[in-house]
Amino acid sequence: MFAKHKSASGRPSVDDIIAQNTSPLAMPGRRGGWSNFFWAILVLALAGSLIKLYVSYQDLKTAKDNMEKNNEISKVDPATLSDEELFMFLSGRAELPSGTSTIATVKDVESLRTKDPFFAKAANGDKVIQFDREALLYRPGTDKIVRLGPSNDSSVASSTTGTADSSTTATTGKITVEVRNGTATAGLAGTWKGKINANSLYSVDKVGNASKDTYTQAYVVNLKGKDVSALEKDLGVTAVTTLPEGETASNQDVLIIVTQ
Repeated sequence: MFAKHKSASGRPSVDDIIAQNTSPLAMPGRRGGWSNFFWAILVLALAGSLIKLYVSYQDLKTAKDNMEKNNEISKVDPATLSDEELFMFLSGRAELPSGTSTIATVKDVESLRTKDPFFAKAANGDKVIQFDREALLYRPGTDKIVRLGPSNDSSVASSTTGTADSSTTATTGKITVEVRNGTATAGLAGTWKGKINANSLYSVDKVGNASKDTYTQAYVVNLKGKDVSALEKDLGVTAVTTLPEGETASNQDVLIIVTQ
């Protein structure tokens, strides 16, 4: 590019100085650009490492929490639980059949075995959990599910009569409800659906209109003998067991007709 000349004293000439200061690699702007690029790459790499470390920490924390939860469950003695507590205990360990559930304790296993093969491997003290279409036989002493089968085949409900303690409805086996609007106010049944579903005891599975829109009082029709005390309190009425005249049958546990 430039011829190099030295002065007589041996010092760099003016041409040498100009050449050094105009070299592309010696330009301050070019040197600063490479430096900024290097630091940007370093920051991105560090950020990626921190994100990966955080994700790994969260995974380890979740695994630790699950382990602690499983350890707590394993410390529970099922034989000491009430029926409702037992239902909650089993619900936390396995997906149980849906629908309303009742729990009974086997008392006379020999009598049950002669009536129904469902109880072939049952023992006194076992718990029978009856769902809408299936039944579960559970042994608290060994924390073992002995059998799970369709109730319409095993006739569990009738077989436990007289040979098991009085059964109780588990609070988490929700009572099914149908809500009908007894007025001309649109959307009233849907409004009550939200209110009723806020109570963990109940599940509104169907809404619609009553046979007429001129009802002046609400109705709670307890079709299957369930606990409807909360519904009675909310609606300010006493439950009945027969449908109002003109109303069609419902396949839910409870039928409600609302008026306000």
